[in-house]
Amino acid sequence: MYAEDQTFQNDSHNKHASDSILSSMAEAIACRESYTIQLLHALKLVSAPEDTPLDLDERRIRNVAGALDISTKGKTTAEIADELAEFLLLNLDVASQGFSRVLSVVVPPERVQVWKELGILGAPESEVSNAEPSRKNPDPFAAQILRSSISFLAKCLAGNHIAGDCLFGSPERTTTSLNLERLQANTINIALHNEFAAMAEYLLAASQQKKALEAITEAGAAGVQLYGISKSSETGFSNADAVAPLSSPKGVGSAVATGALDILLTDTHHIFTGMLDIASCNRTTVISPNNARSLPGVEPMGDADDKAGAEALAEQILFRAIESFKARKKTPRHIPSGTDKAIVGFSLEAVDRHFGCLERVASALIDGRIRGIVCLSGCHGHSAEFDTAITAVADTLLKNNILIFTNGCVSLPLIAHSYCSTEAQNKCGDMLQLFLGQSMPPVWHFGGCIDNTQILATFREIAKYAGRPIKELPFAAIIPECNSGKEVNAALTFHLFGVDSIIHAPSPSEELQNMLPFMRAEELKKLGASMSLGTDMDQVAQQIISEVSRVRSELCWR
Repeated sequence: MYAEDQTFQNDSHNKHASDSILSSMAEAIACRESYTIQLLHALKLVSAPEDTPLDLDERRIRNVAGALDISTKGKTTAEIADELAEFLLLNLDVASQGFSRVLSVVVPPERVQVWKELGILGAPESEVSNAEPSRKNPDPFAAQILRSSISFLAKCLAGNHIAGDCLFGSPERTTTSLNLERLQANTINIALHNEFAAMAEYLLAASQQKKALEAITEAGAAGVQLYGISKSSETGFSNADAVAPLSSPKGVGSAVATGALDILLTDTHHIFTGMLDIASCNRTTVISPNNARSLPGVEPMGDADDKAGAEALAEQILFRAIESFKARKKTPRHIPSGTDKAIVGFSLEAVDRHFGCLERVASALIDGRIRGIVCLSGCHGHSAEFDTAITAVADTLLKNNILIFTNGCVSLPLIAHSYCSTEAQNKCGDMLQLFLGQSMPPVWHFGGCIDNTQILATFREIAKYAGRPIKELPFAAIIPECNSGKEVNAALTFHLFGVDSIIHAPSPSEELQNMLPFMRAEELKKLGASMSLGTDMDQVAQQIISEVSRVRSELCWR
């Protein structure tokens, strides 16, 4: 046991603090693990012949099955999906197995060896699932917290990522239109895809009924506002004044991330796991037809075979929206200004398809067109000050030829201010502009919430072509507004891979302050990366620039 960590645990106050941190992390694992398991059961259900299946991603399912040594010969896609789901359900448990085969889809072999040497593979199940108090566990607190994070990586990120891609398909890089400034803060907001254009008329009629008007007034809302989600050339909405255009289908996640939507009425082929994570964070109710009944986080909508049925269903949806509005009164609504377009849907596969091979990205990293890569990941603060801080750090990094990856709600201000479009190339240094060419934005949007799997897999592949382990490369992660076990786990997944991570919190919680001794523990140094707490974004940006220069100097790269 390391001296600093031993001192941390022997202090009675810090014993309580370590218990609190582990419990918070365990709570986040339990919550998200449950969601992963629901997704896997959904995958099994839609693979059943008697069920109406979703459009399963055949290529993805067969590729993942092959990576996990599951035979696909002579089997239908549905059969493989069922076997894959069963395999994942049995192999999520890192605690009892030491190393889950699920992790092999994301984790480089070099990392596995480091984790084994540190003794952080194979934790007691009580530690990972229930966060058994550290005072009852003789192991260093740092080892306990890292083992919990490996469990989070397997159960909540890798497993969720695989199941979601198989159900909904891998992300596709695409340009989406956004009209987020149309959202209103004081109305009951219902967004619906153009498949439900006819329902808009019934919802409008229902909102004018006496009992609805009374319920709307009682809820404290200024009225009901409908928003359309559709391709600009195919709106499908006959009442353009009453149904405000909001976004194209790929931009729904950003619309939900504003916290302004009370109801999202959609169909299964528009649903992806990242969007459901964002909806959960913002308490937005997602409603879909009955064939979505097996999907976690989605409320089924009844059938409407005639006008009377449609009117009854519209009334049901409207009152559900009123209920959602009342329940969400304390949910911040952050409505950015401006109408914009954004390039979203980045993933390892999407980047590989664009460049033909990740070797081109690795080459740009080596020759200095990309000086480093930084991930901005996690939640956002729903404030103008937060937006200013995020865009300011992005400006500084891009000017210094540092490429930015982003995911989660923190990406909202970057999308709203055009950083995820080619227009932002003028914010970049000359070398980064040269690498991006005509069609790539300087900020690559990798999805929703804290799903770092795609980013970590992309780091892994770039490192492979660069011929260096991840820990030796100029990679870093910033996790802003980090004040929960979920975000601490997300930060630690980067650290486990050897990526320097900075937790940014202008006003650190007691829990984060209590983590400072852990951040200096020897176990973290052996992972090959640093972890720090920052309160000022300008200083965080300068810290990263300095670290990128140091790493490049040690590698003898320009």
